[in-house]
Amino acid sequence: MSELRQDPTTYDWIVIARDRAKRSHQFTGDQKAVDPNPEFRKQCPFCPGDEHMSPPAVMICGEDDNWRLRVVSNKFPALTPVGDVTRDERKIFRSCHGYGRHEVIVESPRQNDSIPLQMADGVGGILVEGVDECAAAMCDLLNDSGRAMALGKAGRERVREHFLMPRLVLNHLELMRNLVNGERLTRESGWLRSHDPVCGMALGENPEATTRHQGTEYGFCSARCRRIFFGRPEHYTRQNNKTG
Repeated sequence: MSELRQDPTTYDWIVIARDRAKRSHQFTGDQKAVDPNPEFRKQCPFCPGDEHMSPPAVMICGEDDNWRLRVVSNKFPALTPVGDVTRDERKIFRSCHGYGRHEVIVESPRQNDSIPLQMADGVGGILVEGVDECAAAMCDLLNDSGRAMALGKAGRERVREHFLMPRLVLNHLELMRNLVNGERLTRESGWLRSHDPVCGMALGENPEATTRHQGTEYGFCSARCRRIFFGRPEHYTRQNNKTG
């Protein structure tokens, strides 16, 4: 169980998460040589087909078997959306339960959707591996001002075209257009059995409130969410009806 503490000297809040020490270290140490930029890997919890290896999905963009983005629970979260949030003022510092969300976002089903694909080597910059290659590339650019200027100009143009706020706004507008046209953001089957259908909060074994609607029992984090549910039950159970 994590804890939020307020530093009495700076008034900053910090997270004390002892369970994070239980994280797996199976990927440390020497590894066999593998393709440095594969599209998929076998036995990878973040690749299509191996979703069962990761914790349950909190949100899916696309369908269960054809997703574009997945948000999954963190096995060792620093914060959890359950528990009492009352502050304890009895110590030399204020503290409370580490309430919040700490999840893993799988931004693409392809592992190689990363920097090597976002920037073409030698066009807007130079991709290197290790300190020696970085030092050599910097020396080359210092000795070739013309190439350095060209790379800088190309890099600025690429950022302007793909990453500045106008581009991000257009991306969001495109997402809104897809949603209006019927392309839905879906949650994994069974999600509502362990989450509040109104606010999305993960529920423990004993929800604060429950109700039964059309033969299915739903849990809630509070009586307020249950009241909101009664106002539009079809809206909050639509996803459950779709996925079973």
